[in-house]
Amino acid sequence: RPTRFKFYEDSYKFIGILALIAMLGFTWSLRTFIHDGMDVSMMVDRSLDLITVTVPPALPAAMTVGTAFALSRMKKKNIFCISPPRVNVCGKINLMCFDKTGTLTEDGLDVLGVRPVLLNHKNSNGHGNDSNAHASFYSSMLSTSSTQSFSQVDSVELSPLSPSPSSSSQLPPPAVPSFGPLHPQASTVEGPLLHVLASCHSITRVHGELIGDPLDLKMFESTRWVLEEPEQGAQFDAIVPTIVRPRDAQPATQVLDFEHIRESFTKGPEAIPLELGIIRQFDFSSKLQRMSVLVKDLKSGKLHIHCKGSPEVIRELCRPESIPVDLHAVLASYTRHGYRVLACATREAKELTWLKAQKVSRERVERKLTFLGLIIMQNKLKPETADIIAQLRAAHIRTVMATGDNALTALSVARECHIVNPDQPIFLGDLETSSADGSVRIVWTDTEDLTSHLDPITLNPTPSASVISHDASSMLNSFAEGVGPSSMVPAGAGALGGAANNNPSFVLPYAPPAPVVSGTAVVGADRNGDNGSTIISIPEDHATEDTALLQGESTNGFMDDSDPPWLWMAQEGHPFSIAVTGKAFAHIAKKHSVEAPSRIFREVLLRAQIFARMSPEHKTQLIESLQNEKYCVGMCGDGANDCGALKTADVGVSLSEAEASIAAPFTSRTPSIACVVKILREGRAALVTSFQCFKYMALYSMIQFVSVTILYSISSNLSDFQYLWIDLFSILPLAVLMSRTGAYKKLVPQQPTGSLMSITVIASVLGQVLIALATQIVAYQVLKSQDWFEPLTEKGSVACYENTVIFLFSNVQYIAVVLAFSISKPFRKPISSNILFAVAVTVLLVLSYLIILFPTVPVLDWFEGILGIEYLPTHFRIILAAISLGNFGFCYLYEKIIVVWLVEKLKAAVRRRKVKTATNELVPVSAIDDLHRHQHSL
Repeated sequence: RPTRFKFYEDSYKFIGILALIAMLGFTWSLRTFIHDGMDVSMMVDRSLDLITVTVPPALPAAMTVGTAFALSRMKKKNIFCISPPRVNVCGKINLMCFDKTGTLTEDGLDVLGVRPVLLNHKNSNGHGNDSNAHASFYSSMLSTSSTQSFSQVDSVELSPLSPSPSSSSQLPPPAVPSFGPLHPQASTVEGPLLHVLASCHSITRVHGELIGDPLDLKMFESTRWVLEEPEQGAQFDAIVPTIVRPRDAQPATQVLDFEHIRESFTKGPEAIPLELGIIRQFDFSSKLQRMSVLVKDLKSGKLHIHCKGSPEVIRELCRPESIPVDLHAVLASYTRHGYRVLACATREAKELTWLKAQKVSRERVERKLTFLGLIIMQNKLKPETADIIAQLRAAHIRTVMATGDNALTALSVARECHIVNPDQPIFLGDLETSSADGSVRIVWTDTEDLTSHLDPITLNPTPSASVISHDASSMLNSFAEGVGPSSMVPAGAGALGGAANNNPSFVLPYAPPAPVVSGTAVVGADRNGDNGSTIISIPEDHATEDTALLQGESTNGFMDDSDPPWLWMAQEGHPFSIAVTGKAFAHIAKKHSVEAPSRIFREVLLRAQIFARMSPEHKTQLIESLQNEKYCVGMCGDGANDCGALKTADVGVSLSEAEASIAAPFTSRTPSIACVVKILREGRAALVTSFQCFKYMALYSMIQFVSVTILYSISSNLSDFQYLWIDLFSILPLAVLMSRTGAYKKLVPQQPTGSLMSITVIASVLGQVLIALATQIVAYQVLKSQDWFEPLTEKGSVACYENTVIFLFSNVQYIAVVLAFSISKPFRKPISSNILFAVAVTVLLVLSYLIILFPTVPVLDWFEGILGIEYLPTHFRIILAAISLGNFGFCYLYEKIIVVWLVEKLKAAVRRRKVKTATNELVPVSAIDDLHRHQHSL
């Protein structure tokens, strides 16, 4: 994906401006050239000199030095980058999206246990404790399928079986499936569930070691079975499958000729040991959220399809009468506590022969399955996760989770690592199909209180338990387009606020930003105001800091007006959090487009923090949608299902060296999200360094442009050795070494600007150019006012007083500018930490003033002879040194005080104008009420 970064776009514009200045300077100097009768070839040489002076060829190299040093520092921390331009982009990240498994949580999973499905024939203890209860359940399901047609099965709803109307009241109630007790060891479960656990995986053996997905490995190890693969010398005319069998069972054979095996056993099939031959695999698909295998049972000779995957998907593939009555309750009890849950199912594939099994599609076999049970995996949070999330939130970087796992599991992890406030309720948006007409709607339900819902129009809590579908009519689209009873609502209007617990909300356009009353904890207008709008309140302990951020303010002028943290910080005032499933997200996204934006979709993007059951395509769409909302998005993941999102994000960080590392610009050898903070810190430091180098090179070229233009006006120029000294011994070491300063020790709420055309950069560069121009002219005029001064008479000569003064003075200006531009906090370490740079500045500064003040020292006298410096009287040298010190003070004070003050004043004026416009465009609450009344009437 092309880099969306204004810095690179603006750099070309800036270079174009410098080239234009060079042409103007040459045009002005051309008058002098013609007056002096200079030949055309010399004019061409001088014009090319002026262009190379104004647009330095070393500019691109100087800008990349900071990135190179940042890459070197990251490499020492086991972080590698395959796209260096992305380093600067890291400095503008304001939203970080995380995968869950292997990223926020440990990569390895521990099997907590399995819950088989049993028939609830109860004994005196209330539990079905028959050791063969699970096998009995499966046998009963087979008998049910033999007496009931599949057309009848398909018509049954996914609900507990009801007694048959013809059943006699004297007969015991029919047994229905439900979950048995938890088995900590999968090997203690008998029957088909154990077979699924032992065979439904993609494990292989390499050099005697089992290799495969960590989840599959843990699952297989819990069965205490063994896996055997065919040897290289197998018969050419035999199909040799992978064999799994109990650890204590004797191996039979690896050749898939079961009839021959049966005949070879004189004791009959009962003596054949239990072995399963995996003859076909349907690999795990993130989109389908399941995998399956075709297995031949050596003992029975039967062919089975074994399937495992997300419980929601497996349930849809199973026969309704096999679904446990307590599936929802058991699933919720585990996922709420952060466990990862997989479901298992199977059926006998009677319709398949071995040949057909090699060609059949998975859609033909993954149907009408029997639900067998659940595998509960314990996925612990990484020790550093909560601290890293806290650092990102303290830096006002929005954190979002996008995972393919169960929604309740994702919510549990998000609470534990504080992506969402653990004390706040979370409303989950999921698809719901109406049983009456089959229509699909999205319901926003409190995950703790199932009677509490969000209004689908405003995403605010409803006053009652009733739910209004946001798909009930086309009024939602009319509302977004400003049609109908809410015609006063601008296109793309959205709600940024909540209305619960005395915390009301307001509705306002997405641009301009949300109105914020400076210095208070109130955002928006009072309900009793003239516009009839409601308000958002920010917690008092965050009032000053967060309100300033909502305004886009910064104490040091580094915040850019285009930065959008106000879009998400307003949600801090909400008393609840929002989560959404992948299906609901895709359903809402269908109604959204750039030409016809959906208000509810943008609301979800701006306020939701958890996106669960997201397929790889959903994750990619989420990243793109957030980027369309002006977020600079980072993505951190570790799996193949994250590749699309890692590649689409402005900055992708892979915690794996496998497939994800190819798609992501950054890869960490240490599988920890701690690398995210390191990358962002280095990115901010590199971005600030790039700006400093760019500004320094621009000022260097402008200072030299002024010097050369002044000398051109008297038909003189800098000597070759003077050019060499400036470029090689002054500018080059300063530009390179200033980039060595490391990143600041922590992330801060402020962000560096990302545009060269921002107020901060323009004010800084223009001011420094004017200071350089003014002080050089002052030094030149002071020289001309001296009694001993003699103007240049030999045209084209470089040995003159003007040349000497301009060279000595400009040499100090280069050092003054580099110190003024060397910003340390809050993005880089202090200059004192960069020893080489501090030494270089000190040496050059001392040498420059020694040349100015003590020209008679033998070594300096020889040095001045090489540079072609004319002798100047001592008193004038002191005056020149004093003017240069004044230039030093002006440069430093202007950059550190005046620029910051001026920029803050200009930004405050711009924000006040935006606030005034936004306040006048607030949407009256009556518009929302009219919309609700209209929907209820439909």
